[in-house]
Amino acid sequence: MASALAKQVAACNKRSRERGLAGTLTTLDWQRSLDFFDQRCAYCGSDRAWTIDHFQPLVYGGGSIHSNAVPSCSSCNAAKASSFIHELPSSFINPERLNTLRTYLEAIGKRNQEQWQRLSEREPAFARMDAAVARLKGYCEECMLESSEESMAYGSLRCMLFGVEWDPEHYFQVTVSLSWQQNAFAEMTDACKDAWRVLRGEAKAVSTT
Repeated sequence: MASALAKQVAACNKRSRERGLAGTLTTLDWQRSLDFFDQRCAYCGSDRAWTIDHFQPLVYGGGSIHSNAVPSCSSCNAAKASSFIHELPSSFINPERLNTLRTYLEAIGKRNQEQWQRLSEREPAFARMDAAVARLKGYCEECMLESSEESMAYGSLRCMLFGVEWDPEHYFQVTVSLSWQQNAFAEMTDACKDAWRVLRGEAKAVSTT
């Protein structure tokens, strides 16, 4: 019979996958995060962590992955809701705790990126995927600089696919997120279709060198 922790992780992954986002958090990943924060809320530090919070909110493309899962008490999870940390009052989390949290999540993300890089060096197919994601990111950034209403869609798309806290740079996560975002709202449709063409190498993109 699955443990309560395993059921919690499975439910968290299911929520992400239903949105077309990555849901790869493991029970071991989650246990390590709980242990790192002494089973307490990473935001307030005073209450026991009963919930899994997505540091980069689900609605902005933050999947259920180790580098985005934060131990949180029910009160802090409800207060944060679908907001980014910088959108919340400064009283929500003190600077020292925020720095610890960012450092912890970024270390996990860096380790995962290094593993991906080693895999890309061994497997040409993964190297091509990584290059495709880099092209798409560069293309969105270039479009954001244009002074037109359309540039806002590319800014939103970049935020949804790559986040604002760190860049996952994983082909799978970007493609499944893009699949979900394509039906998000009308203004995004053309940008998403355009992004698919860039990702697949069917359209000219900006140079990433």
